Amino acid sequence: MNKTVLTLVVIAVALLGGYYVFTTSPAGDGQVANVASVLTQDNDVYAEDQLAGSTVVVRGVKLSAPGYVVIHLVAQDGSAGDIVGNSELLSEGITENVSVNLAGVSEVGDAFVAMLHSDNGDGVFNTEEDAPTVDGTEIVVMQFDIVAEIAEATEVDEVTDDGNEVVKDGDVVEDDSVTEEEKTIE
Repeated sequence: MNKTVLTLVVIAVALLGGYYVFTTSPAGDGQVANVASVLTQDNDVYAEDQLAGSTVVVRGVKLSAPGYVVIHLVAQDGSAGDIVGNSELLSEGITENVSVNLAGVSEVGDAFVAMLHSDNGDGVFNTEEDAPTVDGTEIVVMQFDIVAEIAEATEVDEVTDDGNEVVKDGDVVEDDSVTEEEKTIE
């Protein structure tokens, strides 16, 4: 009976560890590494908060037909406001790390919407002719913010029997039972 429970616990921990490895970035910065896993609709977009600058990076785009990622400022009422940038024409399928030049420089506190637009067939973005992409009944958008710093997640490598957390991937090790060799593992 105890071996069965132990086996189930080991399997559960392995599954959770695998999920973490495949859905967060290797740097442990709390960002998604496997972008395709979050693009679940036929047309979908994924953007994360980012630092100020003259470009933004949309982490993932999934299109059922060629189109564009268009960056809008968020209006005071929370809707998509003025267009401040757009991508080149993107192919059908999944595209990662789409860089979009902005009309100006973003500042900390700015809020943007990444919105998908369908190409009318001419391969050139035109606000009048390339309509927002609809998936079902909703326009495909994702809001993101410009922040002063990207929050870094700390990965806990293990929890000891007495409840102490052991972090081996950084400078913090909070358990004296960890060897010097383990403390230097990055």
